[in-house]
Amino acid sequence: LLMIGAAVALFYVRVAAVKRRNRKLKEEVKKRTNELRVSNESLVEQNYKVLAQKESLEQSNREIRRQSEKILMQQNRITTQNHALQHNIEKLREANATKDHFFSILAHDLKNPVFSLTEITTFIKANYQKINHRELEEYIAGIHKSSQSVYELLVNLLNWSRTQMNNI
Repeated sequence: LLMIGAAVALFYVRVAAVKRRNRKLKEEVKKRTNELRVSNESLVEQNYKVLAQKESLEQSNREIRRQSEKILMQQNRITTQNHALQHNIEKLREANATKDHFFSILAHDLKNPVFSLTEITTFIKANYQKINHRELEEYIAGIHKSSQSVYELLVNLLNWSRTQMNNI
């Protein structure tokens, strides 16, 4: 009977130990479950933050791409305008060279008649008393010829100027 009593007591002690161990395990499982739940909530919250950041970054990326495309279009326009400006500059250089050449020719053409006028009038002024009437008429004819030449050159210049203004 003692053996059966010891076996039953051992059985109850063993059952009590198993129940204690089960309670400790349940508490440990409950504690770990609670920790995992808190950790899961934290991870879910972080996930939402990461998703919000991802969306913000994607939106920023779209805006940057849009701005980049806009900048590239402006750069292309500027490049086209730059080429056009360089072409216009070259045309202006050519026109300026033509103008300089034209004025050089004009100055040369005006120089000779004006020089003749100056020299004849200087000679007449210095030698007025010594010059006879026939020579004076020849000098006056030279003055008239030179002044007529200057006048014709100036009329041609004015006509050319008018045609240039109409072309512009």
